[in-house]
Amino acid sequence: MLPEGAVPSFRRIFLLLLLVDTKAYISSGILEQYCLGALSREESVSVEMLADQFPEIKHEIDRIDDAMESYALANPVQPTDKVKARILLAAYQTEAGAGKTYPPLILKDSVTDEFRHWLKGVNIPLPVEPFENLSFYDLPSTDAVTNFIVWAKVGHEEEEHNNFNEFIVILEGHCDMYMNGEKKHYTTGEIIRIPPFVPHHAVITSENPMVAIVQRQLLAA
Repeated sequence: MLPEGAVPSFRRIFLLLLLVDTKAYISSGILEQYCLGALSREESVSVEMLADQFPEIKHEIDRIDDAMESYALANPVQPTDKVKARILLAAYQTEAGAGKTYPPLILKDSVTDEFRHWLKGVNIPLPVEPFENLSFYDLPSTDAVTNFIVWAKVGHEEEEHNNFNEFIVILEGHCDMYMNGEKKHYTTGEIIRIPPFVPHHAVITSENPMVAIVQRQLLAA
């Protein structure tokens, strides 16, 4: 056997050209394997050599390629929602972070300083006073990740999400967050992580409005 990357010897190519029965070769199934990328390097080189010498072999390779492409277009494989979400989140992450378009993607080890660094390059207008409870400002987002800033004076009523993970990055102030009826206190510099299907509501406990970045990530697991 030839080492990987080597090509067949001249003698072998010459004998192959003399002995080849193009009809039998075409019907052998080796050309389909070639088009599928299932042959070894040595076998692929042999097929390409023959295709250069025999127009009927070259024509059959083109025909197989066209048929495979037509089949793929007629029978596209749609990714599952979870796979699609993973792809979209990975694409988002390449354009997220300090100096980039989108706020950082929140991961297990994320910290609020990442968002403060990102905000240094963004002009965020203050909310128009007076507002009764909540004021929002949309941040750059995608189909997979929604971002916005919220100023909250009182809190919000109980809600539950079933198609995304929600994260609340507290930039100023503090609150009590109730999840499944259990209370936990959060303050400046912490990130509240709210999984799907969990009833939750917040009560602001700071004297001034709590300021936070909310990020909602499409479910990927």
